[in-house]
Amino acid sequence: MVQTHIWEFYIGKPVGPGIYVSTWFSSPLGGYAGPLFTLISGMGAQLAAQSLLFRSKSQPGKEWQFLRRGAALFLLATLVNFVAGPLLHVLDISILNWGVLQLIGACLCLVPIFIRLSKPAKIAWVIIPAALAEWVFPTHTFATPLFTGFAPPFPWSSLFFGGMLVGDAYTHLLQSPERRFWLRLAFTGLLFLFPIGLMLHLHYRPFTWAHMANPNLTTLAVFSGCFILLVAGFGFLLDQREYKFPGMGALSGLGRHALTVYYLQLIGIVLSAKVIYYFFGVSLNLNWAWFLPLVVAALLILHVIVNVIWAKFDYLFSVEWLLAKVVKWASPGLQRAKAG
Repeated sequence: MVQTHIWEFYIGKPVGPGIYVSTWFSSPLGGYAGPLFTLISGMGAQLAAQSLLFRSKSQPGKEWQFLRRGAALFLLATLVNFVAGPLLHVLDISILNWGVLQLIGACLCLVPIFIRLSKPAKIAWVIIPAALAEWVFPTHTFATPLFTGFAPPFPWSSLFFGGMLVGDAYTHLLQSPERRFWLRLAFTGLLFLFPIGLMLHLHYRPFTWAHMANPNLTTLAVFSGCFILLVAGFGFLLDQREYKFPGMGALSGLGRHALTVYYLQLIGIVLSAKVIYYFFGVSLNLNWAWFLPLVVAALLILHVIVNVIWAKFDYLFSVEWLLAKVVKWASPGLQRAKAG
């Protein structure tokens, strides 16, 4: 997300060597950033649900915490839309302009229902939103908001709940050493397939899941390969967690506060560029040579803010802190404990 927004809002139209940077690095990741974020969020929700259910076998109904957490995230994302759109007019968006976090919040509200379904019903749940978006585009105005925005529920919810199915399969895959061996082997093989996917990208647009994009099998295969590469790669690192990798602590801290990091980079990169243009009429079109240094600088700034400064205050008022407070504040078990 950081590199995508820096390229879009700060780097001018590249010429010469900059075209290769766009073709081989920024553009492929930019096309997959939002969908991958949604897929990984679904996978994370599945792993969190399994952990919660395992730890609360004696407390049925704990999974409804996802409803409170999802509603809080949806309202927060809607508030951001209101401030950036109708209030400040920095972005040309409405209150219900489905973004990634609004979508994830709405999907989290449905997690307690989804995990109770049978496997065929879950598969149908994943397929139907994508099918509706491609073949049953709404003819009635009341349904149109569900199909529009940056990440509309139809078809993007298929990505989130598809990620939940992948998360379920992934946990079963890691139950034996033999399966972990095949996971490592798949990761090694994908290292060789990834350049092939990038070469295919030279001839096909990224698979962005925009409505009516009509993605072909090649773009779908490249997108799926990128997601599998991420899953297998980080699974390999988790399996080797006894070894120390340089920078893993910083990456882990940023990952545990991904929602906060998302908003920080959104404010620091996207909104700052929009504000500068809106109030001063100036667009920052830097040379492509600034691209990678800016990405590194942005990641270092995020690391310092989240892992160094914010950590000293126990992440007070971060998005994750707020969501945890929402869940604990409304927890019947906590209320009973306080009453006792």
